[in-house]
Amino acid sequence: MLVLTPDLVGPSVTRNAGIIGEGVDLSLEHLDDMRPSTLLFHVTQRLLYTKWRDPGEEPKLHLFGQLKRITKQWLDTCLVCKGGTYPALLMYQELADMACNRITAGITRAFLGERPIKALLDPYNPTGSTKHVRFNTSKTARWETSATRCHINCVVLDSDWEAEFCRVAES
Repeated sequence: MLVLTPDLVGPSVTRNAGIIGEGVDLSLEHLDDMRPSTLLFHVTQRLLYTKWRDPGEEPKLHLFGQLKRITKQWLDTCLVCKGGTYPALLMYQELADMACNRITAGITRAFLGERPIKALLDPYNPTGSTKHVRFNTSKTARWETSATRCHINCVVLDSDWEAEFCRVAES
């Protein structure tokens, strides 16, 4: 559930007045004119592009319909507007991201017991060993290990403390 309040989004009515002339009240009432379908589209698009997209990949547009249905249900049941706020405030990215985080958490919780995420192991090799690892590297910082103390022939070093650890472990 996400509750939009003036404490979260800022004041919903402010008075703007110059030294001379008439003052003006600025409010969020213009946001009440936004069509629900427009808001639904934008929140679903943000959800798809930020939460259901792999890094460096194109968005999975085939998920848009399912996410749109879930987002509509969330907007209808889990979004509460208090103190002169409106659902259209979710057009602001910071608030849209808060909504997307909650929608994604809800999707994850819904499938937790039903379809848990499991690691896919190799069914033909249920146990493994480092003797099957083939690793080529261009790094020149390496620690040659002693064959009598370690089954790995060399350790690739990313920092000085790793070299010190290897020295201490082999002594």
